[in-house]
Amino acid sequence: MPGLMYMGMRKRIENKMRFESVKWILFLMVSLNFLCPAHSQNATDGKQAQINYIKFGHSAGMCDGYCYNEAMITKDRIITTQLAWKKAGRDSSEFPTKTDTTVIRPNHWSRLVAAADIVKFFNLPETIGCPDCDDGGAQWVEISYQNKSHKVSFEAGKTIDDMAALQKELRSKE
Repeated sequence: MPGLMYMGMRKRIENKMRFESVKWILFLMVSLNFLCPAHSQNATDGKQAQINYIKFGHSAGMCDGYCYNEAMITKDRIITTQLAWKKAGRDSSEFPTKTDTTVIRPNHWSRLVAAADIVKFFNLPETIGCPDCDDGGAQWVEISYQNKSHKVSFEAGKTIDDMAALQKELRSKE
Protein backbone atom coordinates (compact mmCIF):
# COMPACT_ATOMS: atom_id res chain seq x y z
CA MET A 1 0.00 0.00 0.00
CA PRO A 2 2.74 2.51 0.78
CA GLY A 3 4.23 1.77 -2.68
CA LEU A 4 0.92 2.65 -4.38
CA MET A 5 0.61 5.82 -2.35
CA TYR A 6 4.14 6.79 -3.32
CA MET A 7 3.40 6.14 -7.02
CA GLY A 8 0.22 8.21 -6.84
CA MET A 9 2.07 11.13 -5.25
CA ARG A 10 4.84 10.79 -7.79
CA LYS A 11 2.33 10.95 -10.69
CA ARG A 12 0.68 14.05 -9.20
CA ILE A 13 4.08 15.73 -8.82
CA GLU A 14 5.09 14.79 -12.38
CA ASN A 15 1.76 16.07 -13.76
CA LYS A 16 2.10 19.30 -11.80
CA MET A 17 5.65 19.75 -13.10
CA ARG A 18 4.48 19.14 -16.69
CA PHE A 19 1.68 21.65 -16.21
CA GLU A 20 4.11 24.23 -14.79
CA SER A 21 6.50 23.60 -17.71
CA VAL A 22 3.71 24.02 -20.24
CA LYS A 23 2.58 27.25 -18.53
CA TRP A 24 6.16 28.56 -18.64
CA ILE A 25 6.58 27.67 -22.32
CA LEU A 26 3.24 29.30 -23.19
CA PHE A 27 4.24 32.40 -21.23
CA LEU A 28 7.53 32.63 -23.18
CA MET A 29 5.81 32.12 -26.52
CA VAL A 30 3.20 34.78 -25.84
CA SER A 31 5.85 37.19 -24.54
CA LEU A 32 8.09 36.70 -27.56
CA ASN A 33 5.14 37.05 -29.89
CA PHE A 34 4.38 40.47 -28.44
CA LEU A 35 7.97 41.63 -28.10
CA CYS A 36 9.50 40.60 -31.43
CA PRO A 37 7.03 42.25 -33.82
CA ALA A 38 7.16 45.43 -31.75
CA HIS A 39 10.94 45.41 -31.85
CA SER A 40 10.96 44.79 -35.60
CA GLN A 41 8.40 47.54 -36.20
CA ASN A 42 10.34 49.98 -34.02
CA ALA A 43 13.54 49.23 -35.96
CA THR A 44 11.75 49.89 -39.26
CA ASP A 45 10.15 53.04 -37.88
CA GLY A 46 13.56 54.23 -36.68
CA LYS A 47 15.15 53.60 -40.06
CA GLN A 48 12.25 55.42 -41.77
CA ALA A 49 12.80 58.44 -39.55
CA GLN A 50 16.53 58.47 -40.29
CA ILE A 51 16.34 58.13 -44.10
CA ASN A 52 15.88 61.62 -45.52
CA TYR A 53 15.49 60.55 -49.15
CA ILE A 54 16.24 57.88 -51.72
CA LYS A 55 17.16 59.04 -55.22
CA PHE A 56 17.53 56.95 -58.31
CA GLY A 57 17.95 57.76 -61.95
CA HIS A 58 19.17 56.99 -65.41
CA SER A 59 21.21 58.96 -67.91
CA ALA A 60 22.74 58.40 -71.32
CA GLY A 61 25.56 60.45 -72.77
CA MET A 62 24.94 59.79 -76.44
CA CYS A 63 21.25 60.52 -76.69
CA ASP A 64 18.95 63.21 -77.95
CA GLY A 65 16.00 64.50 -75.99
CA TYR A 66 15.42 63.85 -72.32
CA CYS A 67 18.57 61.93 -71.45
CA TYR A 68 18.65 62.49 -67.69
CA ASN A 69 15.81 61.19 -65.53
CA GLU A 70 15.84 61.22 -61.74
CA ALA A 71 13.34 60.57 -58.96
CA MET A 72 13.82 61.74 -55.40
CA ILE A 73 11.60 59.89 -52.94
CA THR A 74 10.88 61.06 -49.42
CA LYS A 75 8.44 59.72 -46.86
CA ASP A 76 5.62 61.82 -48.32
CA ARG A 77 6.43 62.63 -51.97
CA ILE A 78 8.16 61.67 -55.20
CA ILE A 79 9.81 64.44 -57.20
CA THR A 80 10.77 63.49 -60.75
CA THR A 81 13.07 65.53 -62.97
CA GLN A 82 13.81 65.16 -66.67
CA LEU A 83 16.62 67.08 -68.37
CA ALA A 84 17.93 67.30 -71.91
CA TRP A 85 21.60 67.75 -72.68
CA LYS A 86 22.44 71.15 -74.12
CA LYS A 87 23.44 70.81 -77.75
CA ALA A 88 24.98 73.47 -79.93
CA GLY A 89 22.44 75.24 -82.10
CA ARG A 90 19.41 73.97 -80.16
CA ASP A 91 16.93 76.29 -78.53
CA SER A 92 16.60 75.39 -74.84
CA SER A 93 12.80 75.73 -75.09
CA GLU A 94 12.73 72.66 -77.35
CA PHE A 95 13.37 70.43 -74.31
CA PRO A 96 12.56 72.41 -71.16
CA THR A 97 13.37 70.85 -67.80
CA LYS A 98 10.38 68.88 -66.52
CA THR A 99 9.66 68.47 -62.83
CA ASP A 100 6.68 66.72 -61.30
CA THR A 101 5.71 66.09 -57.69
CA THR A 102 3.32 63.36 -56.56
CA VAL A 103 2.24 62.08 -53.17
CA ILE A 104 3.67 58.72 -52.16
CA ARG A 105 1.62 56.05 -50.43
CA PRO A 106 2.99 55.29 -46.94
CA ASN A 107 3.23 51.56 -47.67
CA HIS A 108 5.43 52.29 -50.72
CA TRP A 109 7.88 54.29 -48.58
CA SER A 110 7.84 51.55 -45.93
CA ARG A 111 8.70 48.90 -48.54
CA LEU A 112 11.57 51.02 -49.91
CA VAL A 113 13.00 51.62 -46.46
CA ALA A 114 12.67 47.95 -45.54
CA ALA A 115 14.50 46.97 -48.75
CA ALA A 116 17.40 49.37 -48.08
CA ASP A 117 20.27 47.63 -46.28
CA ILE A 118 22.00 50.80 -45.09
CA VAL A 119 25.22 49.15 -43.90
CA LYS A 120 25.76 47.25 -47.15
CA PHE A 121 24.74 50.25 -49.28
CA PHE A 122 27.12 52.70 -47.57
CA ASN A 123 29.95 50.17 -47.98
CA LEU A 124 29.50 49.96 -51.76
CA PRO A 125 31.99 51.87 -53.93
CA GLU A 126 30.72 55.04 -55.62
CA THR A 127 31.18 53.49 -59.07
CA ILE A 128 30.57 49.87 -60.01
CA GLY A 129 31.53 48.66 -63.47
CA CYS A 130 31.69 51.21 -66.26
CA PRO A 131 28.51 53.31 -66.21
CA ASP A 132 27.60 54.73 -69.65
CA CYS A 133 30.58 53.13 -71.39
CA ASP A 134 29.82 52.11 -74.95
CA ASP A 135 26.66 54.23 -74.83
CA GLY A 136 25.03 51.74 -72.49
CA GLY A 137 23.68 54.32 -70.10
CA ALA A 138 24.22 54.81 -66.39
CA GLN A 139 21.97 54.33 -63.40
CA TRP A 140 22.45 55.39 -59.82
CA VAL A 141 20.94 55.13 -56.38
CA GLU A 142 21.59 57.68 -53.66
CA ILE A 143 20.47 57.47 -50.05
CA SER A 144 20.58 60.24 -47.48
CA TYR A 145 20.66 58.60 -44.06
CA GLN A 146 21.24 60.45 -40.78
CA ASN A 147 22.14 63.50 -42.90
CA LYS A 148 24.94 61.66 -44.75
CA SER A 149 24.48 60.74 -48.37
CA HIS A 150 26.06 58.05 -50.51
CA LYS A 151 25.59 57.65 -54.26
CA VAL A 152 26.37 54.48 -56.20
CA SER A 153 26.57 54.62 -60.03
CA PHE A 154 26.51 51.50 -62.18
CA GLU A 155 25.82 50.26 -65.70
CA ALA A 156 22.19 50.69 -66.77
CA GLY A 157 20.06 47.61 -66.20
CA LYS A 158 22.58 45.87 -63.91
CA THR A 159 21.49 44.53 -60.56
CA ILE A 160 23.96 45.03 -57.72
CA ASP A 161 23.83 42.18 -55.19
CA ASP A 162 24.12 44.35 -52.06
CA MET A 163 21.18 46.51 -53.10
CA ALA A 164 19.16 44.07 -55.23
CA ALA A 165 16.06 44.25 -52.98
CA LEU A 166 16.09 48.06 -53.10
CA GLN A 167 16.60 48.08 -56.88
CA LYS A 168 13.66 45.71 -57.27
CA GLU A 169 11.42 48.06 -55.25
CA LEU A 170 12.66 51.14 -57.12
CA ARG A 171 12.08 49.49 -60.50
CA SER A 172 8.57 48.30 -59.61
CA LYS A 173 5.72 50.34 -61.03
CA GLU A 174 4.09 50.92 -57.65
